[in-house]
Amino acid sequence: MQSGLPTLACVNAGNDLVDLIRSEEVGQVCDNHQVDGLVILAEKLLAQLCTDSTISDRCKSLFEREFSVK
Repeated sequence: MQSGLPTLACVNAGNDLVDLIRSEEVGQVCDNHQVDGLVILAEKLLAQLCTDSTISDRCKSLFEREFSVK
C-alpha cells in the first residue's frame, strides 16, 4: 500500500482487515481460505485495476493514515 499497490489478502475470518480493505476499496480480501474464491477475487482485482484510476491514491492514503510510523 505504501507504494500505491492494492491488496489481495487471505486472512482469518473476523480479521479487522476484511472490513478495512473493503470499506476503503484498496483491494480484495478472502476470509474463507477457498482457493477458488481467491482466484475469483484476483480476477476481480485485475479488472478493478483497469477501471479504477484512483485505487493507487487510496492505497497510499490509507497507508499514511493507518500504518505509517509517523
